Amino acid sequence: MTQQTMWDGVRFNGSDYVADRDDDRLTGQLKRIWRCMRDGTPRSLHEIATITGDPEASISAQLRHLRKPRFGGHTVTKTYEGNGLYHYVLVVKEEVTDAERFEGIDWKRASDAGFDG
Repeated sequence: MTQQTMWDGVRFNGSDYVADRDDDRLTGQLKRIWRCMRDGTPRSLHEIATITGDPEASISAQLRHLRKPRFGGHTVTKTYEGNGLYHYVLVVKEEVTDAERFEGIDWKRASDAGFDG
């Protein structure tokens, strides 16, 4: 039996989305951004891009995804620092819903354990 990870069943969509072409790339971006941001440290898009190697526009999109229920329903705060610069903080969702428990996803436990799945 294969253990389910928090990345199983992640579904992307969009007008230009093609699963065969985009799934691996988008899932990889999401994983790298999750690993970078799960510690709760405020970072700019540029700082995240430097750490992950991903484009700033993609990082912004993936941070929006992390707010959606199907990506965990986490909180992503955005603080204006001045001169057009924002810092983002990922606050990992504490509570696990019945649907997530059913699907085998425990986002808080995954974050606490340093899950890299």
